[in-house]
Amino acid sequence: MKISNIIITAAIGIGLLSGAIFTKPFGLSDEDRACYETAVSLQYAADNIGFTDFYLTDYPVSVCDGKNDYVLISNGNSYDVVKRAPVIETLAGTIYEVDGQYEVIVPARSLMKSLVGVIGETWNENEQAAMIWHEAFHCWQMSNYEDNIVSILGENSFEDDSFGGALINSQYTENPKAAELFRKQLVLLSDCIGEKDVDIIKESIVKYKKLDEERLSLLSEDTVCLEKYYTRVEGTASYVEACICKSQDANRYESEYQSRLAEYSEGSEKYYTLGRSQCMLLDKLDSNWKTEYDFSDDLIDLIYEKLGV
Repeated sequence: MKISNIIITAAIGIGLLSGAIFTKPFGLSDEDRACYETAVSLQYAADNIGFTDFYLTDYPVSVCDGKNDYVLISNGNSYDVVKRAPVIETLAGTIYEVDGQYEVIVPARSLMKSLVGVIGETWNENEQAAMIWHEAFHCWQMSNYEDNIVSILGENSFEDDSFGGALINSQYTENPKAAELFRKQLVLLSDCIGEKDVDIIKESIVKYKKLDEERLSLLSEDTVCLEKYYTRVEGTASYVEACICKSQDANRYESEYQSRLAEYSEGSEKYYTLGRSQCMLLDKLDSNWKTEYDFSDDLIDLIYEKLGV
């Protein structure tokens, strides 16, 4: 991101099919139309997550095929498509502000299939739809809480290509103890998510807090700043993506999200996992935590507060 109900859902789906007929002359592929329609049909799943007034159709979704952007704009029970030159060069999902409004920007599914195919992976319609929801959540974040999100980084810009990734990698390479502590923290969080006894959860989080204090003391102030940003902003978006996936394919959710909560990753990806785990634990402690969350606090601080540690 460099910086319901079934009846309603079904009605939207019918409208989208009608809209798709009229978009064909614009050049948008059938599979990209299908991915967008699938994403919109999952609004009920997003409603169940619990973030207030979070609707995919509030934001244009731009599909970039490498030559053109095809911008899908909700129009009642249908949608319009506008063809334009690409506003940003990207091979990943992101968001971009166009004429004062944040848009979802995603590569066409054909491009995504080619990209992941290089490493022997596949990319299906459900994965494309989940990516759209991940980026739509960033649009929602920035449309509602931009000041709070921007303030996380303060005066730091981190304008390298990986948005602080090089700094994060160097810090953990130079401080292997920090990586070891991070791994232990991920395991503790994963165990807490599967634990039913609140007293055991509290005991584990006390251990987690001590490990966190030790780990953060080993890292630079800039790295800690990046962690706060990635965990709050990308971690929550990763959580939304996982929830959308769960509504589509429980087996894929288990293999790609749930079973990997304790896995350590290089670069900023570790913070996506950290934030997702913290969101899942918060769900266990208080399912209503999202109704008033405004990104001004670290997720882990909410956990500490709810457990009194």
